[in-house]
Amino acid sequence: MFISTHDDTGRAFALLDGDSATINGTDGDLATVRQLRKQGEPLLWFRHGDQSWVIRDRSYIQRAEAIYAPVTALGKEQGELGRQQGALGAQQGRLGAQQGGLGGQQGEFGARTAALAAQQASLANRIAELDSRTSGDQATAATRKAIAAESAKLDVEREALQAQQTAFDKQQSALGERQAALDQQQEALGKQQQALGERQRAASTKAEQQIEQLLDEARARGVAQPVGKR
Repeated sequence: MFISTHDDTGRAFALLDGDSATINGTDGDLATVRQLRKQGEPLLWFRHGDQSWVIRDRSYIQRAEAIYAPVTALGKEQGELGRQQGALGAQQGRLGAQQGGLGGQQGEFGARTAALAAQQASLANRIAELDSRTSGDQATAATRKAIAAESAKLDVEREALQAQQTAFDKQQSALGERQAALDQQQEALGKQQQALGERQRAASTKAEQQIEQLLDEARARGVAQPVGKR
């Protein structure tokens, strides 16, 4: 089905057959055609200025369908490309959400790493303070031992965080590569859509010229029946 409504340009056209409809005209033209059609019959309607005609001759309807067949086929191709673009867009959206989630976790890791670094700096200051006292009593030795144990524990936590950060970096990189691949596919589909659009415009122009010739012929032979002025 192809329906294009626009401001009044002085000409309008409609072709209806079964569930298929090709209409190029105003909203008022669309309403008129629906009123003229009887029980889903095949119908060819056109308007020049204020005067309109209807064609119910099957041979002319078939010729009109043949004229618009390339336009209809290209429209289906564009629809399929649009579906593919939509599917790719959904994938890109999901990947973006995953990347955002990883980014948030990386931020948390950064904060935890900074907190560990601050704790280690505090322990280093305590050790420096103990060194400045040059005291060798048992209490000082015990304090040094406790600080060393705490520092070792912090080192283990820091290494674990670094390993997690590395793993997340790899995931982020992999997601970035997948996103880049999808971007390339989307770009390729966009170019195909643009090329199809140009072919569609050319096919529509050709079809409009051919249909005008057909309608002029039908009117000249009395096949087109006037349905009054609007």
